[in-house]
Amino acid sequence: MVTPAFVASKQCRRELTRFVDRERRLGRNDLILPAYWISVPVLEVPGRAADDELVAELAARQYADWRELRFRELSDPVSRRAIAALASRVRDALNTDSQATGTRFSGMSGDGASAGRASGRPVPVHVVDALGRGDFTTVDAAVRAALPGDRIVVRPGLYKGPIVLDKPVEVVGDGPVEEITIVTGEGSVVVFTASNGSVRGLTLRATGQPQEGPVIDIRAGRLVLDGCDVSGSASAGVAVHNDADPRVRHCRIHYVSGRGVHVYDKGAGLFEDNDITGNRKSAWDVWGADRKRMIRR
Repeated sequence: MVTPAFVASKQCRRELTRFVDRERRLGRNDLILPAYWISVPVLEVPGRAADDELVAELAARQYADWRELRFRELSDPVSRRAIAALASRVRDALNTDSQATGTRFSGMSGDGASAGRASGRPVPVHVVDALGRGDFTTVDAAVRAALPGDRIVVRPGLYKGPIVLDKPVEVVGDGPVEEITIVTGEGSVVVFTASNGSVRGLTLRATGQPQEGPVIDIRAGRLVLDGCDVSGSASAGVAVHNDADPRVRHCRIHYVSGRGVHVYDKGAGLFEDNDITGNRKSAWDVWGADRKRMIRR
């Protein structure tokens, strides 16, 4: 169980070191299966983990994010699914030949595009269909039911926000972007607070009051926002702050009543091949970051 006390404990660190050494001797990379129980600041801040070799080792693994499970009963279906998923990983590790090398477990790929799972293992998929022909009829319900690393596929339709992404998941549109719309009449359409994740191929539109916030509020971690259409009555199309470091690519950010992109409060990121036009205020409003290094094409 990964907690601040675990990271600080000499005994726990010695035990982790022994497991890392054993993995290396056996040519394995799947004997350490972290369960994230209480938030550890050094794991949450981009770049901090690299200062500590053992913490970096944990950060590079696929972890089971159980922080929300602390507030659920063990009999709760979500808790039972999480335990079953971890048990399956333990079973697979025990049944794997000791010379198997495979792909390292990791939290996300380099750009956060897909949730961390062992190479070759199927990613659980949750289908959202507004007409009831999938697993869920709302995106929010699918996100709440998903486990870290799951993929949520959204079929054409009009869906209600907001969507709070507080775990590493993928949300992907299945169809023309103009036919898959998530709209909110109050506040942000997407609020991102996870360590990593991705949103692709969606139309995101705010219809509330501009002072209620941005269309997409990136508050932490590395979100990959790719191929989305962002517009509406909001303070900004995309807001990045609180050390967040997203990758925003091939998006159209337009007709926002405020700014196109607002980066502030130690926000960063990389913006590539985006169409940012027709916004009432500035296209860009960048504070405390190197705008030239953030924007490409």
